[in-house]
Amino acid sequence: MNKDSNIGAAAARASLAAASDAKRQASLLLRPPVWLNILISLLAALATTASAQASQSSFWTLIAIGAALSVIVLALGWSHYLRVSGVKAKTLKGASKQGLTKIILAFSSAFIVLLAIYLTKQGIWLSAYVAGAMIGLFSSFAFYKLPAGDWLAKEPGSE
Repeated sequence: MNKDSNIGAAAARASLAAASDAKRQASLLLRPPVWLNILISLLAALATTASAQASQSSFWTLIAIGAALSVIVLALGWSHYLRVSGVKAKTLKGASKQGLTKIILAFSSAFIVLLAIYLTKQGIWLSAYVAGAMIGLFSSFAFYKLPAGDWLAKEPGSE
């Protein structure tokens, strides 16, 4: 074994920077294209708005089901594209920061949808549209900034 294998602080910093850059580049590859992000976010907003209005007519129910199925098909299509491209999805094992982030996002979204449904039944019709806009912005932000479950920070030199 080589006894002179000590590395300096500068080499360690450079190695950590290279690893961080590689992680960032991998996360950028997981980010869906802008058009897909916008389409999924708009469909999620439509599904939220329509589900809040669904108790009023069967037309809104049909729109909610169609939009939700479209979101599922697009998300599965993107997942399949990533799998074909060689990206393997990590299963949720144990408690991690990424898993906790996903659980918080899911419960927050569900709370917004259920609150919109409740408020719409109480006669506050505007809540359906506000909730739809919130879910649309929420999902767009999540797809853009959290493609792998980790916060995707700005590139160091792009300030």
